[in-house]
Amino acid sequence: MPKFSWRVIKSGLISAGVILAITLFVVLLNIDISKRTDKIEAIRERSETFGVSVAEFEELKSEKTLAQKALEFADNALPDRDQLATFPREMEKLAGEYDLGLGFAFGNETIATEGSVGSIVYDLTASGKFDDLIAFLKEFEAHPYYMSMSSFNIAKSVNNDPSVSSNIFVLKTQGEIFTR
Repeated sequence: MPKFSWRVIKSGLISAGVILAITLFVVLLNIDISKRTDKIEAIRERSETFGVSVAEFEELKSEKTLAQKALEFADNALPDRDQLATFPREMEKLAGEYDLGLGFAFGNETIATEGSVGSIVYDLTASGKFDDLIAFLKEFEAHPYYMSMSSFNIAKSVNNDPSVSSNIFVLKTQGEIFTR
């Protein structure tokens, strides 16, 4: 009988060794598969992030084009302060077209900075017939410069001289012309 038990023990040990080897192989294979899965997941996340980054980059490029167009428009819309040197003559010419008397003067100036526009204060006085003043005012407001009127007054002129027509009105306005 000792031979039989030795054979059973030998077969059991061989079977246990094979089962242990297979189990060890499966455990190591599982660890390797887990590591590879983690690497694949990391690569997938990076590729998704890269895909989002590329999409965001394309969107930013299109926004940059729009921003450049807006900046070009803003640069062209606001006059340089030196361009305003001819503005009083333009107003005198416009007033002459409507047979109006005109007084125009620039006041305080705020210089443009990197983050804000500049401005120059103006005072304008015009006198003439009411309809001519209104027509002048409409063209003045339609001028391509960006302007803001801070005060506006139109009144009938008081004149004691009977030789002067009493249908004369006086327009007084103050405001700002914005510059770059």
